[in-house]
Amino acid sequence: SNSTEVILSALSGLLKLDPSLPVYQDGTTILLAKSEFDQAEKIALEGLKRYPEDPLLTLILSGVYSENNQVDKAIAVLEKYLEKKDATEITEELVRLYLNEGLTQKASDLLSKMPEKPQDTESELFRARVLSSVGRYAEAKSFLQKLLKETPDYFEAWVELGFIAEKEKNND
Repeated sequence: SNSTEVILSALSGLLKLDPSLPVYQDGTTILLAKSEFDQAEKIALEGLKRYPEDPLLTLILSGVYSENNQVDKAIAVLEKYLEKKDATEITEELVRLYLNEGLTQKASDLLSKMPEKPQDTESELFRARVLSSVGRYAEAKSFLQKLLKETPDYFEAWVELGFIAEKEKNND
């Protein structure tokens, strides 16, 4: 479409002047938002040639593939990144994709390799949810109980705990 041509021409001009990481990240994100998958992929790959270590651009490229129903490519991009370098946000996204694709064993294996101390309450909750979704209720509960000791008014953690109790009741 016409607006896409305008964006692409502005973006290529900008990248000639300033081939910096934020320009690649924002350019890819803008194109992704317009569902211009081929162009978004092209910009992201070009950016990753210059900044191969960048986790955000890697996540954005994975998002381009996910949104375009190329989940296998989305997964491959993240797996390749993790072969070289550890990054919690990449690991968490890969776990999410594995779970969406029904690859629970892979998700579970990847989780067990995650560093013991996630940064914040949100990633703790995320971890508990993943453990619970693969049936590891005891581990999930101990995560949540620890979390609630530190943050007693963390509503989502209480909800998750209730959810696990319900699941356990139904499995008896």
